[in-house]
Amino acid sequence: ETTLRKIPGATLTAVFLAVIALPFLGMLLRLDTGGFEGENRAMNRWPKLEFTKAGLKEWPGKYEAWFNDHFGFRNTLVLANSRLMFSVLGVSTSEKVVIGKDGWLFYAGEGIMDDYRGLQPFTEEQLRGWQRMLEEKRDWLASQGIRYVFTIAPEKSTIYPEYLPGTVTAGKEKKLDQLLAWMQEHSTVDVL
Repeated sequence: ETTLRKIPGATLTAVFLAVIALPFLGMLLRLDTGGFEGENRAMNRWPKLEFTKAGLKEWPGKYEAWFNDHFGFRNTLVLANSRLMFSVLGVSTSEKVVIGKDGWLFYAGEGIMDDYRGLQPFTEEQLRGWQRMLEEKRDWLASQGIRYVFTIAPEKSTIYPEYLPGTVTAGKEKKLDQLLAWMQEHSTVDVL
């Protein structure tokens, strides 16, 4: 009876050790390492070891960055983590993506969600800068015999706000509203 109890424990231990060893083994055999298409960044290179005080102090961090990019089965594990976080926990693995209702994804980079919430309004100086830039473009194009019409493509969050998560609420005035009102009052640039 004691032998039967030890088998599941030994099997579990063996499986655990194999899972822990897989990334190292995969790294040695160069299996599924070094990033994948669409990651849009260069993978860290093997760090040079400089025998200076600063070099020796920086090397462990540089090695860790290299290791994080090159351990075995990295790409499969990164993809599995992203899918697990999204499908099971409903969490985005990118700070530039907000997960909305019904699985909708919204780009959140460049302060877009803060703008939607009305948290970063333009200053008067910024509005004057936009006006000046648009008028300069219009005037230069007019000197070339070209009519200028300034067009702003809408953000997905303004077209489909019903699919945003409940934690993202619309602010009173967005930058686009400010700019349109400013241009209508202070400029003759055609705005579509």
